[in-house]
Amino acid sequence: MTSPAQYREAWRALQAEPPVTLRPVKLALLATFTASPLASYIGVEAAARGLYVTSWTGPYDQIEQQALHSGSELYAQQPDVIVIAARLQDWASRLWQRFASLSPIEREREWRGAVERLDNAIAAIRRHSKASILLCNFIAPLREPAGLAGAMLQPSPAQVLQEANHALAQLCLKHAGVFLFDAARLATEVGLNAWHDPKLAYVARLPFSVAAQIAIGKRLARHLRALFCSPCKVLVTDLDNTLWGGVLGEAGPGGLQLGEDYPGSVFSDFQRALLGLRDRGILLAIASRNNLEEVREAWPKLRCPLAWDDFAASEIHWDDKATSLRNIARKLSLGVDALAFYDDDPLQREWVRSQLPQVTVIDVPDDLLQRIPALDDSGAFDQLMLSQEDQARAASYQQARQREEAQQAAGTLEDFLASLQLEIDIAPVTPATLPRVAQLINKTNQFNLTAIRETQAELQAHLDNGAIAATATVRDRFGDYGLVAAAMAVSEAPGTYRIRHFVVSCRALGRGVEQALLTGLLQHLKAACAHTVTGEWKPTGRNDVARDFYAQQGWQAKGDGLLEWQAYL
Repeated sequence: MTSPAQYREAWRALQAEPPVTLRPVKLALLATFTASPLASYIGVEAAARGLYVTSWTGPYDQIEQQALHSGSELYAQQPDVIVIAARLQDWASRLWQRFASLSPIEREREWRGAVERLDNAIAAIRRHSKASILLCNFIAPLREPAGLAGAMLQPSPAQVLQEANHALAQLCLKHAGVFLFDAARLATEVGLNAWHDPKLAYVARLPFSVAAQIAIGKRLARHLRALFCSPCKVLVTDLDNTLWGGVLGEAGPGGLQLGEDYPGSVFSDFQRALLGLRDRGILLAIASRNNLEEVREAWPKLRCPLAWDDFAASEIHWDDKATSLRNIARKLSLGVDALAFYDDDPLQREWVRSQLPQVTVIDVPDDLLQRIPALDDSGAFDQLMLSQEDQARAASYQQARQREEAQQAAGTLEDFLASLQLEIDIAPVTPATLPRVAQLINKTNQFNLTAIRETQAELQAHLDNGAIAATATVRDRFGDYGLVAAAMAVSEAPGTYRIRHFVVSCRALGRGVEQALLTGLLQHLKAACAHTVTGEWKPTGRNDVARDFYAQQGWQAKGDGLLEWQAYL
């Protein structure tokens, strides 16, 4: 769709009969400009990503009025997500109108004033709402406020904008559940001349062109999906005509397209893009109908940007791709829904869709130049924050292979665990670790006792209300696992707590981490004068491994359903 009319028609159809398969999300838009036309673009684009988003738009230029007053319409709407968009032109107009006349101190005072107003508004929202917040950063004006000489001023308009946007990013880190929407980057992608529409700005107080509105709708939809849907953990890629041009079995290593000359340079850059995903914590795997020995022999001759060890798993044989994906998921101890599949062959993609609908199948364009954008546009790997554990994940799987070799060499499980020289640190949840805790709670499927998904802001609200939470950070002689387990107990009555969250990453299971975390949590609860703790297991079909956890720790079954247990401190 390319026109407002097409989007409006599609949005009316969705509203008339919302698909029951879409997850409902309530969105609130607060802006210093007219934002209501964005609703149809956001709604249609979000539906394509599995969400049914209904939008409420605050009155024109009333961000603070809505945020600061607990009885405002904003809070009556009870939104799941709040988007805040204040233009620097609106809240620091002197910067763009009189930039050359302002001293460096005055320029800083102007943008810092706008940032402080946003800080106060966000702090107020955090007091009254558990909604996640998407904060838009500032976009450059269409007209250079100091002319050609502006680039030589100290600070220049560009420098002021950069400093202000850096301050907004720091603001997001300061408050729980606040994430940056990089509108400045998006405007650059579209192009400032194509982004701004002076006529709409004057007539409708809507400063963005139709192209900009569509781009905002698409990008916001990706952000919303990242908030409510776990990203894929693994990219499974084909080899022939995907990682390189040509078919290895027909052309041989010397006949393949890969290198620094077109079209081989496109495939080389595609491999570098996969390395970028790996740096973000996305595991790479291969599913190829090929001869394994031939591939292994050819790899060093090809001088691929990707090394063979960059792949966490591979399935190279002549079985079908659905079987390969199942095997990869099993090898990595993940569900098939954690996989994204990238294959140039449309028949293979359709086969996987038909056999494994849980897998995210990325549509691969015929145009080689669109191959890398297809990875981004899929949204399969979108995350709004990266943790240290994400960045270390690929290395952690290499360490896991070393542990597996050590386990095979050990005589008994006890000998193996002793050889690991395991260190487990139990600590209270802090503002620095809360984002990782939220990530664990929303991404862990196997050892997740309650499977309750909550945002960072909702977890912070529990902590503010007296919840007790603990984390487990693990290391051994092979390396650092990172923060791999978390638990939270909420008060039900004086001295009585219920464990609301208890999650352990699958790569830390069987190491005693879950027992150490429970012991640590109970110690924190005892220090808080708790005398009774209830734990429960809610079956999801994917967490059977955790079913008997409390019983194995000697807790007393509560009731006949054997789904709740109690401990007395």
